[in-house]
Amino acid sequence: RTVLSYNGQEREEKRYEKHLDEAKRNGIKKGAINGVTLGLWYGAKLIRDERYNIGKVLTVFFSIIFGAFSLGQASPHFQAFTHARAAACVVWEVIDEL
Repeated sequence: RTVLSYNGQEREEKRYEKHLDEAKRNGIKKGAINGVTLGLWYGAKLIRDERYNIGKVLTVFFSIIFGAFSLGQASPHFQAFTHARAAACVVWEVIDEL
């Protein structure tokens, strides 16, 4: 009621959105850290149980890290593919009319 009476909806909405963005960033960081920690713990367990050696565990670990990084770098290019596909659709329609 107070926010509405002073016409502060937009300001409060922006403030709330700022806090949501901060919580989202923190959640993503926390999830990444938890994932790495869990992976290293499980790798250590496999080494201790003599099912894997350190080389195999590190190979898997770094493969996952590099793969995740590469996917993050590739995501802007997926948008370009979407635009190209939409443009091609128009071109195919013109070709079909001929």
